[in-house]
Amino acid sequence: MKQLNIAEARAQFSKLMKDAALGETTIIARRGKPLARIVPFDDPPSKITFGTYNGTISIPEDFDAPDQSVVDMFESSGPLMRERKV
Repeated sequence: MKQLNIAEARAQFSKLMKDAALGETTIIARRGKPLARIVPFDDPPSKITFGTYNGTISIPEDFDAPDQSVVDMFESSGPLMRERKV
C-alpha cells in the first residue's frame, strides 16, 4: 500500500485507477496525514439473464379491468352518497 500527497495523486490519477483495478490500495494524504483511500471495487457486476421466467408467467387479458366489488364499495360511500341518503 502506497501513500501519495494530493498533488502527486492528481498527476497520477489514471495510473492509480489502473492500480486499483489490479487490486492495489493507495492512500491520499495532505501534509502526511491520510485523508482518503483508493481501493479496488470488490462488488462484481451481476449478470442479467433475460427470459428467466419466459413461459412460466401469464398475464390475463383483463388484468387491468376494475373489480366490480371495489367499484361498488367506492360508489356506495363518500360525501355525495351520504347527502343523497339524507
